[in-house]
This record gives sequence, structure tokens and C-alpha cells, in this order.
Amino acid sequence: MASASNPFLITVGLTPGWTSKFEAWWDRVVSAWPDPRTRPTCRLVDLRTLTKRIDMQGVASPDVAGGPVLALLDDASSMASVYQLADELQQHRMPGVLLVPTEWTACQDLHESGLIVAAGNASPEFVAAALFTLAIRQTTIRELSRELSIAARAAGGVRGQMDRIHEELNLAAAVQQEMMPKACPNLPGLDCAAMLRPAGYVSGDIYDLVALDEHRVLFYIADAVGHGVPAALMTMVISRALRVERPSEFSSPGETLAKLNDELCRGQRDSGRFTTAVYGVLDTRTRQVTIASAGHPPPLLVGTHGITRVPCEGALMGIFPGEKFENCTFELQPGETLLLFSDGFEVAFSPAPEHGQKARVMRDHDELEHYVQRLAMIRWPDGRNGRSATEAMDELARLIDTQAGSLHQIDDLTAIAISCTADVASGRESFSAAA
Repeated sequence: MASASNPFLITVGLTPGWTSKFEAWWDRVVSAWPDPRTRPTCRLVDLRTLTKRIDMQGVASPDVAGGPVLALLDDASSMASVYQLADELQQHRMPGVLLVPTEWTACQDLHESGLIVAAGNASPEFVAAALFTLAIRQTTIRELSRELSIAARAAGGVRGQMDRIHEELNLAAAVQQEMMPKACPNLPGLDCAAMLRPAGYVSGDIYDLVALDEHRVLFYIADAVGHGVPAALMTMVISRALRVERPSEFSSPGETLAKLNDELCRGQRDSGRFTTAVYGVLDTRTRQVTIASAGHPPPLLVGTHGITRVPCEGALMGIFPGEKFENCTFELQPGETLLLFSDGFEVAFSPAPEHGQKARVMRDHDELEHYVQRLAMIRWPDGRNGRSATEAMDELARLIDTQAGSLHQIDDLTAIAISCTADVASGRESFSAAA
């Protein structure tokens, strides 16, 4: 008895017209078999039940499958049954040889489905060669099918894991968004707007705009070095440390950054996670701004006079405990906008590379003229054009969209624009900083 997994076990579907002559014809096929070491055996099946046999021996249980199928049709067969059989063979990735009446020329198009179709008077030598070739090939196909099935199951597991990660990151992004202000403070004489564009699901940048009382607004941008999930986790620590529960507890921006720096230094365990920040408070009655910086890009003052940098500097946070951060105080004049931003803008507005050169990423603050010029293109509120900080921020977002690589930004982008609208007759404490 032939083995059930023998690829040279041929399933033969017979029609009545072939029954009487099949045995002698099959002996000629066996005699013409190309390799005597692999002589074929056959199992006879009525053609009408062949489809059910295919289902039983199909890819669902490949180990019990034999070799190719041989269908022998006579003039009493219907052409529809041939196409039905061909569909079943294709579906189960089983090879087959179909001998059809000579006048059935329309069946020749089944060659395109991978089946061998020949006239019923084809020589036994031709049939033997065709069945031998298909049997040899079927062993490889069955192995590939098994590997494909394993790969499909593995891919399904990976896809499920990726979906879970995707869901978790979306949830993390939603949690982080809850930490951001829902709207800018509504104080008399204050006009402000903000934007945040994470490079991925979550951001390593965080900002806040919160009213300390009916006259003072606190603002900051902090940037955990890096981006993605590790940096986003750092922003939670930063947000907790910079949160002001009671206005009476607020000291000065420099002292607040010093406390945050000490907390970050205590939490370091060779992780190398550092943070930059710019932190300030504006009194809308006097337009006095007190601001401190910790390794962050310097804030800009944008007005009819052009763009100047606020001269506040400080060390990165999270490196040396006990670090001091100096306060810088000035008055924000009518028509001026205080612009704070993260260092992602240094990359977003990098100049296009020359032919054959890689894009140059500017890191030195002495080389920031390029993106300063881009920021100068924005029509910021100046007290005459009737524009709001929100409209200017929307224009900034559109300008970013025009930059090369804006669809795949490599760093988080955060900006805050603050201006005063009330008319207060007071001079501004002057300072100079080259743009």
C-alpha cells in the first residue's frame, strides 16, 4: 500500500467513458515513468466526488496529501465541472493534469491557472512526464506552504503586538496632552498662543501658560534631551516640579529652575537624561517680564525694530546639583511679541544642502540667522496690523509645513508667543543682543 504522504500517489478522477480502458492505459503511463525508483501508484475516485476528496486532503492537513490530481473526462462530462474542479485545485494549491475531449479547446485557458490541460488522446509518455514533474514540484510547494502558514501566524502575532503598542502609545499621547494647557489664560491686556508638534506619538517638549493671579501669567517651555517615550516620561517629572499650586508659593524663575535641576540630579542613575528650559512670568500691569533659561535657545523679541534676543543663559539641568540660574528682567513694549521655542526649530529651518552635500544641522547659537530670518517673515502682532498671536502662530505652522522634511520631522517643535495689547505709558528697560 502506498504511503499517504507519498508525492507519487496520484489521485485519479474517472468518468464512465474511461473506466473500461483505464487499467491498460495506466500501465503504459507507469511504464513510461521517468524514474523507476519512484514508480507511481494511484487511487481511483469518481470524478463527481473528487472535489470532496480535495477538501479532505487539502492544505488544512498537508501531511496526508498525496501527489498531483489526474482528471480523465469524456464527452459526457460538462465543461462547468472542469472549471469547478480547476477552482478547487487552485484554492488548495494542488497540481493537476486534465485530459479533456479534443473539441474542448476553450479549456486551454486553464493553463494560466497552473494546470496542465491536454486532449484525451495525449500519449501516456506525455502524461507520465507531466505527472512526474508535478509530483517533484509538489514536495517543494508543500514545504513552502507550511513555511508560509508558519510565517503568517508569526506575522499575525507581530501585527497584534504592534497594534497593542500603537494603542498604548496613543493612550500615552492622550495622557500627555492632558498635561498641556487647554487654552491660554484670559487676562486683560494679554494676547498669547502656543503650538506643539511632536516628532512621534509623544513629545519630549512640554509647555505651560497659567495665570498666577488676575495680573500675572507664568509660562515655560522645557525640552528633555531626545524625543519619544523616554523623553516624554521626563516631561512628567518636569511638569510636576514646575507646577505652581498656590501663587504665594511662586518664587522667581531662576529659583524654580534651580529646584528642578536639583530634583533631576537626584533622580539621575547614569541615564544621561538632561533637560533644557526657559521659564518666566509676565505682569500685565507693568509689562514686566522676568525670565530665566537653562541651556535653552534664547527667547526672541519681535517688533517693528526687528528681532533681538533676550540675553538670558544658563547651564543644562540634570548635570550639576546646586547650579544657579540668573533672572533677566525687561518690559514688553506694545507691538512687541515675546517668542519662545524649542531647539527643533533649528532643524526645521535648516538651509537646504548644496548639491552633493548632506543637510547641515545648526547647533551653535551664533549660526541661527537662518531660522531667525524665517521667523521674521511672520506677521507678528505689532499693534497696527490687527493680528492676534493665534493668527501669527497659525502662519508659523503654515511656514513649517513648507519646509523640506516637514512630513517627517526629526525633533519636537514647540513655540509660545506672548504680547500685550493694553496701552501702558512706561519706558522699556533696554538691552542689546545681536540677532
